[in-house]
Amino acid sequence: MNPALVETFMAVLILAYVFMGAVFVSRQNKGHTFVASFDKAFAWGSCLFVVAYSLDTVAYAAFA
Repeated sequence: MNPALVETFMAVLILAYVFMGAVFVSRQNKGHTFVASFDKAFAWGSCLFVVAYSLDTVAYAAFA
């Protein structure tokens, strides 16, 4: 496996986790329950990860 892909994977994964944390804290501050906040944060973080890594894979395939 290409080391650049692994590095990008880890960077996108870390950014997705940071985004999930921000969504979770934001929802908790609005008074939502823990489960509702976690579910929403997980959904948004997962979507961000899938979109970002898909775009990275397309860019890698196009320019490699």
